[in-house]
Amino acid sequence: MILTALLLASPLAALLPAQEEEQTETPTPTEEVETEIVEIDPAEAAKEIKEAFKAKKDDITLATLDAVGRIESKLVTKELAKGLKHQSQAVILAVLEALRHNPDPTALDVLVKQRNNKTVTEDVPCAVAYAHALGQKADVKAIKPLTDDLVATSKMASEVLKAKVTALGRIRHVDAVEAILDYSRTGRGGGRQRGGVRNMMREAQRSLMVLTGTDQGTSTQAWHDWWSDAKRGFKMSEKEWPLANGRDQRQWDNLWKTETEKEEEREQAKDKAKKKRGKDDDGSSEGSGEETGDDF
Repeated sequence: MILTALLLASPLAALLPAQEEEQTETPTPTEEVETEIVEIDPAEAAKEIKEAFKAKKDDITLATLDAVGRIESKLVTKELAKGLKHQSQAVILAVLEALRHNPDPTALDVLVKQRNNKTVTEDVPCAVAYAHALGQKADVKAIKPLTDDLVATSKMASEVLKAKVTALGRIRHVDAVEAILDYSRTGRGGGRQRGGVRNMMREAQRSLMVLTGTDQGTSTQAWHDWWSDAKRGFKMSEKEWPLANGRDQRQWDNLWKTETEKEEEREQAKDKAKKKRGKDDDGSSEGSGEETGDDF
């Protein structure tokens, strides 16, 4: 198995007095622990994933996917693809998460090919994770699988429709705008309404705002009227437009943060907490850590 080497040795270790001796000098602050990052060979990582699937022990498989599933390599994504028909829902979700954040271009290709994989698309939690994985790539190739059966009258769970509409907001292409507006048309009159859950114009509004930089509210007609006038001269910006509502923006940002961004935020939170503790005489104040919000 792959081992991560940690250099935990500190120069202070040799200077500590024996237990029976009286310490007369004020000890210096403990030094930061240094970690040596070991480069993992992609071929070895792919082998680890393959062996984990063969072991048929979910705990081993999940740990392996978490450890090496994001290594940028087509060898890794090829092995990950084999796990998308696994009997365990937990394993499938872990594979989708690994593919979602694996930076290799072939990760998207693997995801797109799952359009007809019922193990992924017909299980609600997996289908939601699949939509988010496609949206994370922010690539026009993801539009087709995201629009499969994207109609209000379909038997698809509302959670999945919601995830698909939200994911389309990540794809900065006019086809994504068209896809969301096409979906909104299917909810007029004929859509199954379950306490308003089937009315997805709230999710559509958020995605359309991020894509277009304008807000036409939750009125389907208002959006279509605006698009009819604007689409001919519309130019998609490279960057996402901000949402006016701060809570909506935090939710959006938290949903699409990369693992690197999350780690950077955790480190910043730790640094902030250390500085605050240093200013408090009693040392009782703790940093609040990372702010989170519910996903769409």
